[in-house]
Amino acid sequence: MGLLPQGLELSRKTGNLAAETRIVQQISGEVQQVNWSDQTTAFPVGNTPNRYYDDQGVSVEGSETLRIAYVARVEVPGETDSTVSTVTMPGSKDNKAHPFLRRLIVKVASVPNTNFDFGPNNKARYSMHSFLIAKTN
Repeated sequence: MGLLPQGLELSRKTGNLAAETRIVQQISGEVQQVNWSDQTTAFPVGNTPNRYYDDQGVSVEGSETLRIAYVARVEVPGETDSTVSTVTMPGSKDNKAHPFLRRLIVKVASVPNTNFDFGPNNKARYSMHSFLIAKTN
């Protein structure tokens, strides 16, 4: 009987991890399908609007507030010029940014709040996933 609360907590954490994985994979796939030249328009440097997901990690509209269980935001770190990459390759002699790589950061919070603040004061309430997108064509 004493292990029941721990088992329920473990089950909840597993469900959250599975949903977050789906959300990050969906966003990553979406970014990779956009043409390289259009990525700076679709995902400009800075923050993009919040995205909303249900408890299974399926995208929902912001107006469906009763279904929202997760809020996600895509951030593209970089210079104010959205065509400038800030990704440098290890061991490069000149330490210049690589022109065919972009870093994206996906922040996911398990909250039903459409106005969730992903600022530094709430870092403990969301997880952050970073990945690189490469120009392949």
